[in-house]
Amino acid sequence: RALRAGEGRLALALSGSQLGLWDHNFRTALSFISEAWLKFLSFEKSDISSGGMWRTLVHEADIERVIEAFGAHVAGKTETFSVEHRVTTKSGDVRWVVSNGKIVEFEEDGAPLYAAGTMVDITERKLMAERLLISERMVSVGTLAAGVAHEINNPLAYVLANIDYVKDSIRRPLQDEDLKKGSTHQLALEESVSILDE
Repeated sequence: RALRAGEGRLALALSGSQLGLWDHNFRTALSFISEAWLKFLSFEKSDISSGGMWRTLVHEADIERVIEAFGAHVAGKTETFSVEHRVTTKSGDVRWVVSNGKIVEFEEDGAPLYAAGTMVDITERKLMAERLLISERMVSVGTLAAGVAHEINNPLAYVLANIDYVKDSIRRPLQDEDLKKGSTHQLALEESVSILDE
């Protein structure tokens, strides 16, 4: 009775979370995943064979990486199994999860018998990290643009100041009363000022 009550509380807790439980029996090659997690991914128990659970749920682009990480744990290269990967819901939507687990029971000869673990939805965290990365890139581009503008403005200010000096130098002779109106010299000076004004 106490065990059933504990299982009921666990089922209620899982139904309200984005946490899934899984286990794998190496002897039978069958896997189990909690009903709450299947519902979270819009699957029914009948949609997934217990022998092909991983291939059904794990995104095709990540399956080899997940199998490799699990294999490393089974081979004793890692103390636990932990990998971030995508899963595909029944409707085809993609969610990010982190799968954690470990071998919890061994055969008498030391071979793995039973592994268990969890899957936690981290989609929002991944999307936030992606938005943060884009934001940081935009800040970098803005900083770069400001730096480039500064580097362009410094010499440009020098050039503009010198253009003003040249215009003033050209205008002075134009104010000279001895300069003949309509002369080639006067027309050339006026055209020079006009070009510099543009």
